[in-house]
Amino acid sequence: MHANYFQYLPFLEEFNQRTGSALVPVVPVPSDPVNADRSLRMLDGLGLIECTGRPGALASVADVHANPAYAEYLVAAADGVRHPDIQVLAAALNSAATRDFITTAYAGQVIAAF
Repeated sequence: MHANYFQYLPFLEEFNQRTGSALVPVVPVPSDPVNADRSLRMLDGLGLIECTGRPGALASVADVHANPAYAEYLVAAADGVRHPDIQVLAAALNSAATRDFITTAYAGQVIAAF
C-alpha cells in the first residue's frame, strides 16, 4: 500500500498495530517545527482537532489526540512520505480546485480544512 485515507489518528494507530503497518500521516501542515506548531494550534483553536502540546515545547503531529471534526488524513508508509507521487497527490488534495469542489459538491456539509 502506497497511500490511503484515515478518518482519525486513533484508528490509524490501531490499524498499524493490528496489521504491523507503519503508515504515517501526510499532514497538510508545514514541515518546519515552528510553523507546524502554529498550524496545529490554529486547527485546535478552530475545533478541528484537539492538540495539546507540552508546556514550553512546540506542538507536533504526535500531540494530536482527538479529531472531533473527523478530518480525513492522507497517510503513507513512513519511507514513502517524501516520494514524488505522494507529494503530487498531497498537493492535488490540498489545491484550490479541490477546495472549490468540496465547497460546491457538499454545500457546507463537509468543510475543507486546508
